Amino acid sequence: MPPLVVTYYGWGTPSSPAYPTPGSGVVPFTVEVVANPTTGGSPASVVPPVPRYAELNLSGSPLTNSTGGLVALAAPTPTGSSYYFTFYLNVSGAAPGAYQATLTIYYSYTYAYASSGQQSASIYYYQWSDNLSVPVYPNPEPEVSVSAPTIVEGREGTIVVNVTDASPAALQDLRVVVGSQLPLSGGNTSSIPYLAPGSSASFHFGILATGAPGYYPVQVTVSYACCGSARSSTYYSRADVVAQVGGLSALASPASIPYQRNDTLSITITNEMGGAVRDLQVVLQPSPYLYVAQGYGPFDLGELGPGGSRSINLSVVPVASAPGPVQLQLQASYLGPGGAPEQASLAVPVYLTGIADVSFSQVGLAGPAYPGGQAQVSGILVNTGTDSAYYGFLLLSGPIVQGYQPVYIGDLPVNSPTPFSASFTVPPGTAPGTYPVNVTFSYQDELGQLHSASYLLAVQVLNYSQPAAQVARRPPGTLAWILVAAVIVAAALAALAAERRRARGVGGA
Repeated sequence: MPPLVVTYYGWGTPSSPAYPTPGSGVVPFTVEVVANPTTGGSPASVVPPVPRYAELNLSGSPLTNSTGGLVALAAPTPTGSSYYFTFYLNVSGAAPGAYQATLTIYYSYTYAYASSGQQSASIYYYQWSDNLSVPVYPNPEPEVSVSAPTIVEGREGTIVVNVTDASPAALQDLRVVVGSQLPLSGGNTSSIPYLAPGSSASFHFGILATGAPGYYPVQVTVSYACCGSARSSTYYSRADVVAQVGGLSALASPASIPYQRNDTLSITITNEMGGAVRDLQVVLQPSPYLYVAQGYGPFDLGELGPGGSRSINLSVVPVASAPGPVQLQLQASYLGPGGAPEQASLAVPVYLTGIADVSFSQVGLAGPAYPGGQAQVSGILVNTGTDSAYYGFLLLSGPIVQGYQPVYIGDLPVNSPTPFSASFTVPPGTAPGTYPVNVTFSYQDELGQLHSASYLLAVQVLNYSQPAAQVARRPPGTLAWILVAAVIVAAALAALAAERRRARGVGGA
């Protein structure tokens, strides 16, 4: 049983945690330990150790002072069963990430014994060490998605902005502002005073298709206050205005598909006229950007009443080599409400996007895993898609993952294997066995939509316990090597002395 057990460590306190980001200044970092009773004294008695002070060694990180470590005195909790050490660390110059630290606690035992009828006591001092991970969080940025509505010319559509607070800190004074060349009905601004961690909010903006058919860019600015500072981010989408020609309209669903990937498009034809149309036939025009597996028609849709619609489901292969807008051209022929044959040309906009296809390779554990020790997972991320994976984070989760903070990977280019490494602490007292650890890479596509790829790693925890305490540390086996070296040196000196005596005897003869 170790003499000291770390029951909590982190920024702030257990009841009031903090999540510092670069520029936060000086932030308290608290370590709580419990002193385990042990057997000692004469006669044997249960004596708990008494923590005195501790050193947090963060050498080489931007969190240390000039001496390479910080010292804190032990402060007992009101119950007296545990102790706090509080270190004040400046995170102003630190980049987001997890910084490894060594915590050394200096503690004492008091041994009482009787000698010649008198009671005496002796105090012995020891030190105990453990490894900690001190995180500095990225500047919190919510997950934001912006819809791309398709609107029939002259009608109104809706832009939906979804905001999710995926950070551990709340967002305050959240404000969404939409800008577009098309007019917005009901205003371009919406706000809420508070968004809790892990929660989401949706903002709806009406947009009028008063412009000519085409693509209209939409800019969305999301501003908020978090961790004591004001922040804002800008996101982009579009509104697609389609023409209503000859009383018929055509829309594609989905409006965006990945290029160079097989996909399915549903083309919906709607009768916008006051009367029914009969014998409706639709023919697709060949496109240099989209190959249609079913051919180009004609597709017989029969009769459509006023406001009625029918769909054509197409298996398509976008053969374009870059993202961007393309159009499917349709030629419709039918008998109009008056019974006369009519024709209409319809343009259906489709936006081709890139896609990231992320997988894991050579995922494994660097060395064995022990209860209470650090375990390091490493591997390679591979993107075999057609576009980069943006703003990637690496996450570890599982029953034995403790003290882990997300690792920011950044953008993952196409066909450019990217190594990764992440560490976590195996909880003390973990029983030997095999445990699952889920390795997840979370990222965004070019439109800001969130995606993830996962790998399930089996981690074997071995049976091992560290020494309870040691006054001085030396590499394993150091004492034994010193004794062997001493014996070798003594033997060499004895042989040299014998050789000199023999040489003197030969000369005297």
